[in-house]
Amino acid sequence: MGLEQAFDAPYTLQRLRSHPLGALVDDFCDSLLSQGFSRYTVRRHLANVSHLNAWLAGKGWRWSGTLSRKEVEGFLEAYPDRCRNRGPVEDHLHRVGHSINRFIEFLSQKALYDALAPATIYQPLLEGYLGWMRDHQHVGEGTLEVRRHGVVQFLEWLGTKDTASDMTGIYMEAHGDT
Repeated sequence: MGLEQAFDAPYTLQRLRSHPLGALVDDFCDSLLSQGFSRYTVRRHLANVSHLNAWLAGKGWRWSGTLSRKEVEGFLEAYPDRCRNRGPVEDHLHRVGHSINRFIEFLSQKALYDALAPATIYQPLLEGYLGWMRDHQHVGEGTLEVRRHGVVQFLEWLGTKDTASDMTGIYMEAHGDT
């Protein structure tokens, strides 16, 4: 198993293999090693994914065949308040996010990740904007994901009562067009 190539300590191996995601960690480690990642990088990715695993376990979450976007977003939202890091927190959060994205990519390749978030009140507005970016601005998928993330954060900040007509009214008031 790949974990023994990256870690020696029995306690660490036991912690990484703990529920709910522990059954996937060996395969994820093997995948990283087969892609040529160094032992150090594999250890960092697995340590960061273990934060997600511990958070899910603390929530009482059980593996049901897939990990959903909802759980990952919940972790990424809650983790900054929980993390204790010696260096700059922003750098640590970036590294954790990068490791989680690698893990999601691994799960997606095995059809074990559900990327569909529950539909929200602003979903049609979001999809319309992203469609316009794709069709008229000809942006790539990576840019669309970055835009999606930023717009979702903005719309969630606005709240559920804010609809497209409400935003138009806010814009009109701000620009003196009543």
